[in-house]
Amino acid sequence: MEAEAGKWIEKAVTLDSVESNKVTYLKSMAAAYENRKQYKEAGDWYSRILIIKPGFGKTDLYNAGYSYFRSGTYPEAITIFNKYAEKYPDDIFGYYMIAKSNAGIDTTSALGLAVPYYEMAISKGQADSLKNKDKLLVAYKYLTEYYYNIRKSKDTAIFYIDKALSLSPEDEELGKIREFISKSDPAARKKPAPAASPANKP
Repeated sequence: MEAEAGKWIEKAVTLDSVESNKVTYLKSMAAAYENRKQYKEAGDWYSRILIIKPGFGKTDLYNAGYSYFRSGTYPEAITIFNKYAEKYPDDIFGYYMIAKSNAGIDTTSALGLAVPYYEMAISKGQADSLKNKDKLLVAYKYLTEYYYNIRKSKDTAIFYIDKALSLSPEDEELGKIREFISKSDPAARKKPAPAASPANKP
């Protein structure tokens, strides 16, 4: 059914000369796939809006990039969020989602693919730590685990967990992780530091 509808949308986009109409057609097709939880296909249709709409904005980029992210199509998500970061270089969100997408590829963190992007997200988000609290906490937790478990750098791990605690001092889980790290030597242990609960939202 979607395939047949897609043909009609393709034809409508080709024949209609009004940009806003083209965008409406493409959004309708993307939404249909989104409602069926076929996020990769939704991302493909949302991405076409970026081609026909030169003045695309944050919502257009979010729709395409996050659809790819939800589908686990991380390279495509990274491509879209790179566009976001290029167009909005002072916004934490593009770097944050590039980091999360890279973490989806590098699931053990062994390659450190997400690290520079989480660091960039932190540098952009610290200016308004209250507004960006949730994203900053995700970044601080990730870097804490990375520097303890992968790089075996206790001091750097403590630096990042302390950053997290400064934003959320009442968080008992963070306190326990801090205590664990302070009392152990990452180079002498095979057991990784306890992982913080993952964030389910972007």
